[in-house]
Amino acid sequence: MIRTTIVKLLATFPINLLFSLKQWRPERGESRERLIHSCRIVTFCVLLLSAIFAANAQTYTGKVIDGKSKEVLEAVSVILLGTDHSPVAFIYTDAAGVFSLPVPKDTHPVEISFSMLGYDRNTIPLSQYKNGQTVGMEQKTFQIKEVKVTAQRIRQQHDTLTYSVAGFRQKQDRSIADVIAKMPGMEVKQNGMITFQGKAINKFYIEGMDLLGSQYAQASENLSADKVKNVQVLQNHQPVKALRKIDFSEQAALNIVLKEDAKNTWNGVADVGIGTSLQEGADWLRDCRLVEMMFGGKKQNISMYKCNNTGKDIQHELRDLTRVMRSLEDESGILSPLSVGAPALDDSRYSFNDTHLFATNWLFKANKDNDLRLQLNVILDKSKLSQHRETFYTDVDNGALITEESSSVNRRSEWKGEVMYKVNKDQFYLNNTMRGYADFNKSEGISDLNGSEVEQLVKPRKRYITDDFELVRTMKGDKSFSLSSQMSYNYLPGMLLLSDASKETLNLHTLQWDTYSFFRHRLAGTYITYKAGFSTRTQDMQTYNREASADDEYREYRWYLTPSVNFTRDGLKIIATAPFSWLSRSYGDKSKKTLLVEPSLKMNYEATAKTTASVGYSYNWQPTDLKGISATPIYTNTSVYLKLLTLNIYI
Repeated sequence: MIRTTIVKLLATFPINLLFSLKQWRPERGESRERLIHSCRIVTFCVLLLSAIFAANAQTYTGKVIDGKSKEVLEAVSVILLGTDHSPVAFIYTDAAGVFSLPVPKDTHPVEISFSMLGYDRNTIPLSQYKNGQTVGMEQKTFQIKEVKVTAQRIRQQHDTLTYSVAGFRQKQDRSIADVIAKMPGMEVKQNGMITFQGKAINKFYIEGMDLLGSQYAQASENLSADKVKNVQVLQNHQPVKALRKIDFSEQAALNIVLKEDAKNTWNGVADVGIGTSLQEGADWLRDCRLVEMMFGGKKQNISMYKCNNTGKDIQHELRDLTRVMRSLEDESGILSPLSVGAPALDDSRYSFNDTHLFATNWLFKANKDNDLRLQLNVILDKSKLSQHRETFYTDVDNGALITEESSSVNRRSEWKGEVMYKVNKDQFYLNNTMRGYADFNKSEGISDLNGSEVEQLVKPRKRYITDDFELVRTMKGDKSFSLSSQMSYNYLPGMLLLSDASKETLNLHTLQWDTYSFFRHRLAGTYITYKAGFSTRTQDMQTYNREASADDEYREYRWYLTPSVNFTRDGLKIIATAPFSWLSRSYGDKSKKTLLVEPSLKMNYEATAKTTASVGYSYNWQPTDLKGISATPIYTNTSVYLKLLTLNIYI
């Protein structure tokens, strides 16, 4: 305020003085020297005023460099500080380390400060700062306090829900399946199947790649939770890109997002446990796991070996957990391994197993949309079963006691492989999958009924090979065309030892083939599909036992046409189909032809990503195959045989 007053007085003084000089006229007797003296006074006042105003509009300039390397520093914060150390003005240095900082009006800075992350703050009094000078800064390491970061547990983006593993994981969680089981809307069943909102998932991706197909428990139960960053739920997921927005799915898919240190590197896990039981002979117990895995952008692999004889079920990791919608059904056999009644306890409490498991899975990605997958699984298992049962009948004179004892050993040797090649583009889809399976299973034991022993032996064996080809092509105008062909050959050679020591031989051959094509187009916002195809199923069964020797044949041919309508708008999805088929069947010298109509309707409404409602109706009729209509007596165990009438073909 004092400085301002002085400036005003000094500004007023020369103006008044100049005005006085203008009006002044030298009177007689006044000297020239007096006039010159007065002009000097006016000039001094003007110069003093200019100096004050120049000080009041000061601009500070300079350059900032690293004090050690002498390199210029960009984005250094330059701050003018007042008498109370409060900021008056600030600016950042440019790419050349230069700054120009004007002093705001009516402010009185006393210091200039330079600061930057990684450098010690440098503060200089303005009385010591020379305008335009170069300022050096010294590097300094700062120790910051521990910071706790809490991740957002669930995020939603369109149809994708992202669950943060860090938000759900607890200390005791080892595999990613343990964490998934805690996520809202998801459930991990005892056999390893994962469901979302009560429905099984249709795909399990790792970094967007389908390495395991339907056997995803190998990853979910062996991939460490600390290697995973997020779990993404892809709702209403259609795996075929060319069919998206055309054929919707009610199932979700999971995508595992890995941490950076888990990508493009080989990881391994080795767990080995040994022990002994204290009952009856002190058998050695073992539980081991050797797993190696690698997840890269062009190649992925999971391979493992496991062994266990403590009653733990490790075989479920190789079971198919997702339903293959297009695959022809595997033939089920008539004979089955020996079994005993199971108590209402967990399997591990009463199972006596010796299981060895080997699996390897490889996925090669030639480019963004092309996949080649190879899988091989082997199960070797030996399980011991025993049972003792006593039945006392009180309604018989003097009572009656029946004692039954049985013991058996089941040996399983199962080999399964798959080769798949897939091209999955937005307008083109090609998939060819070939699978093969063979087992050498055998069960043997002894059954004792009141002291009468019966030897038991059964070989319920199975082999099959399947090939599944599919091609989908989308065209202009929301049109698409598809061609599909599936083939499956099953051979089930079986042998059963009967109670009289004779043998039953049962060989079943089944050949299935299904080929169809469809054309899909869009009309008034609705997709209409016309599907036409032909399928066949042939069965031949040779039966040799003490009751009969027969060779049965069954033939089934089906021509079908299936129109369908698919409507989607504002979260509402409707699919209506009305399949028409002409079915021709024959068994021996009997035959029958049937016209079938099997309509279905599905409606699904998604209010939000977490709220959906669905309703559906379907009518389906399946013909009875050879196993249900054969008149040949077939023994299913050592003393009981099954005999059906051919009249079933007309039902």
